[in-house]
Amino acid sequence: MKHLAIVVVLAACGGDSVGGTTHDNAPDAGACVADLVAPGGTCPSQCTSCDGNTCKIECGANGCNDTTITCPADFNCEITCTGGDACDTTVVQCPEKYACSMKCTAYDSCGDVIQHCGLGTCTMECNGPTEACGGSTLDCSPGGPCGTTCNSGSHGPSVDCRGACSCTPC
Repeated sequence: MKHLAIVVVLAACGGDSVGGTTHDNAPDAGACVADLVAPGGTCPSQCTSCDGNTCKIECGANGCNDTTITCPADFNCEITCTGGDACDTTVVQCPEKYACSMKCTAYDSCGDVIQHCGLGTCTMECNGPTEACGGSTLDCSPGGPCGTTCNSGSHGPSVDCRGACSCTPC
């Protein structure tokens, strides 16, 4: 009887795949809790602007193409990619403890992006035509809430839920 219970628990922790998107909502991730409040401070140079404790990074057409965006450690991070290839093939390293979001608003503005999440809420919003986020990956962190939103017929990124407390693919 003890072995049967272990098998049931292991089966409950497994992920499934729907439409090429991986879902791994491990029940041991626990309930989602409120995000930590980022301390903020002087607006860091990698930010286009800051709104209180949120670093805003604006990437126009080809603006952040083929780069690595490293969000500042003591801020929430909000990245907006507008125009073709704005953030194409970009790697985003979200803050370790705070919220991080990406907004992709044009054809191929976030193509092949890899967004590595921290423990805060982590999202990717695909608002452009069908390929605003084509080939992209949202790499969730164990414990934090993670999700995508797809509007205007846009296809979403693949999502690696990795034990996030909640995980919402498009």
